Amino acid sequence: MLRFIDVGLSIPEFIIMIALASFFQPSLWNLVISITVIKWMNYTRLTRSIVNSEMNKPYIKMAQLFHVPTRTILIRHLTPKIIPAIIVVMVVDFGKIILYISSLSFIGFRCTTANTRVGRYVATRS
Repeated sequence: MLRFIDVGLSIPEFIIMIALASFFQPSLWNLVISITVIKWMNYTRLTRSIVNSEMNKPYIKMAQLFHVPTRTILIRHLTPKIIPAIIVVMVVDFGKIILYISSLSFIGFRCTTANTRVGRYVATRS
């Protein structure tokens, strides 16, 4: 599975985005699906690396030694380590996603829904 993620991360994201946009009809849901197809690999790789590094720490080994359930180790020990890193990557990816959407709109693969443009919304409210 990790080799599939490595291959997916080696292809530029915008090329995949253009391919998916040309394959599907322009709609909001297809845009969300194509962004999800592109971005899930980054989060999977980050989560896997954090879990692999934390599983070798002494407090996890002691919890396993005392037969603490895996679910409890995941919720109490691993989730607080994973969530902050995921939030940081999400904040960085938010800017990238805005650029991808505007670039696709510039090329001509725009979403046909009228309320997807934030600029139009801001212009009518100010």
